[in-house]
Amino acid sequence: MYRYLLVIFLLIGSNVLADNKCNSNTNNSLYLSYCYEKNKNYKMAIQSLDKLAKYKDVEDFLLYRKIKLLSYRELKLKEIKNQIRKFEYEHNDSVLMAKIQLIEAERMYAKKNYTILRTHLKKIRERYKLDSVDKIKFKFILARNSEKLGDYDKAFRLFKEIWIKNPSYRSSLVNKKVYSLSKKLKKDVRKKDLRLRLNSLYKKRMFNRFNSEANKIKDPSIEIKQALIKMKKKNRDEGRKTLENISKGNFVSTGSDSKDLEVFAEASYQIALDDLKMSKDNTFIAKNLKSILKNYPNFSKNDEVAYLSARLFTLDKNHEKSKEVYEWLIKTKSKNYLDDAFWGIGWSEYMLKNYEQALNYFSSLERSEKSYYQSKGLYWKARCLEKLGDLQRAKNVYTKLYDNYKIGYYPYLASIKLNISPKVSNGLRTPRGISDDIKDQIKLLSLSKSTKKSRREVKNYIVKRINSSNYLDYFNALESIKEFNMLVKLSYSYPSKIRYRYPKAFRDKIETNSEAFGVDKNLIMGLIREESLFNTNAVSSVGAMGLMQLMPGTAEKVRKELRLNKSSKYFNPDINIKLGSYYLSTLLKDFDNNLFYAIAAYNGGPASVRKWLVRFEGLEDDEFVESIPFKETHGYVKRVLRSYFYYISTN
Repeated sequence: MYRYLLVIFLLIGSNVLADNKCNSNTNNSLYLSYCYEKNKNYKMAIQSLDKLAKYKDVEDFLLYRKIKLLSYRELKLKEIKNQIRKFEYEHNDSVLMAKIQLIEAERMYAKKNYTILRTHLKKIRERYKLDSVDKIKFKFILARNSEKLGDYDKAFRLFKEIWIKNPSYRSSLVNKKVYSLSKKLKKDVRKKDLRLRLNSLYKKRMFNRFNSEANKIKDPSIEIKQALIKMKKKNRDEGRKTLENISKGNFVSTGSDSKDLEVFAEASYQIALDDLKMSKDNTFIAKNLKSILKNYPNFSKNDEVAYLSARLFTLDKNHEKSKEVYEWLIKTKSKNYLDDAFWGIGWSEYMLKNYEQALNYFSSLERSEKSYYQSKGLYWKARCLEKLGDLQRAKNVYTKLYDNYKIGYYPYLASIKLNISPKVSNGLRTPRGISDDIKDQIKLLSLSKSTKKSRREVKNYIVKRINSSNYLDYFNALESIKEFNMLVKLSYSYPSKIRYRYPKAFRDKIETNSEAFGVDKNLIMGLIREESLFNTNAVSSVGAMGLMQLMPGTAEKVRKELRLNKSSKYFNPDINIKLGSYYLSTLLKDFDNNLFYAIAAYNGGPASVRKWLVRFEGLEDDEFVESIPFKETHGYVKRVLRSYFYYISTN
């Protein structure tokens, strides 16, 4: 096995795709193939692929790539046909067969074999399970072919579906077809269809196109989205003014009172969310949200409005008001927030020191369908019993929690209360080598690291080959080449051992920095798992980088303190773990080695944590975590401590 792993690592390229040329000096032929493809040098792309022919167990992937490259060269239709026939003969059971048949469909269309293509498409629909990307491609080919066969109604319907639901797919051509067929059939594009398309554009964050098309329809719901886009693009005042006008009814009516009321409520809700972003008074915002419940009782988002209102009342320690709103959620039997409502009332009673009442609400969470709420209810039930002086019953509940919910934030807290050293089975078994039919796939995965496109395509290919009978072989293979991110993600799709969900990744690097900076190695590993799922190239929406998700400013500050070279690469695991571990050590020192505070500070910032400590003075650590105002930080602390608990349990 080690011989194969050595080969893998020697093959991994570190080159980045060049804009105009490809680095022909690299030994990574897969990198070169994708690079040449990007630069439309399909001949060289195919030649690079041919150098990978020694990987016999991925011949179907390599041939698929060759056929795909040939399909970009429209004059090679005969060669494409020959290669497709070869694929069908040699790889009839390949997971890529559906994609090959779609390329064949495109070839038939180019050859103008429209009648034969209709039969071919019918066979594809009957024989193959298409993934989401292939479904769109299938629908597009079917639409084009239907038009050629004179079935304009069908073509119009299919093009319109793509136009509405998948606005980025062949956008110029699809847009042209929708309006040309609309004119041909004398069918106007309905306002409903345009509204749905605009909603899709907004969801996909295609804001420029959204704005360019929004003037085609007068609709207050679209006006709201236009306002929100302005606010996202730092034109807050103008966007806010639009929302305020709509909330007051200053728009062209749609003619439907119920729809108008929905729009009034939505505008009012977005104003409240904006106030929240601007850090206005929580109670003020909570009251405005509560008024939405009263004025617009049929608003589709009322359960989320109520939950947010109750949370804000709680944060301002207005527990009586929060109870009122949570009771509304229970009364309306909210599908999304019922567990939160029982918890919220229980918490309000707990903070009011009404422990008997709190106990009843926490106990009701044991009937929840979600294990998280069950364990949460048990823990706070035990805490209520502690407060009531019933220590033996409290101990019994903690024991029940620990015994029944092994891994998690609340079982971790229970282990502290019980003063026990947690130990759980890590699912270890005798290691075994990589099976022969997987080796080449793993090598291909290693080679694919050099480009995003190649990596995505290879990963999708491998995932398609994993099934209920072979997944453990794949998991062991992924673990052996340190593909931890992919391993963790896949582990939730199969009934695998828990160790695959919590791999001990980058152990040597973590242990080195643990010793250097005096930070528990299990804490570093738990934090990395929750920050990046062991993805070395992870980048957050706000720009946080690498395994430990360091913000650029923090990374630079820490680099200077450690006197590292300016050329230090922050995505490099060695550098990233060093910087992150050191930064975590400074937070632990700043907060007197309190894990709860330090972890919260790593996510929400030390300044925020200091404010919260003043705001919630006198609360115990577990009470503090439940009171953290930032939803993200609130959940983050629990997730990191859950992972930390697993790692310390399996040492």
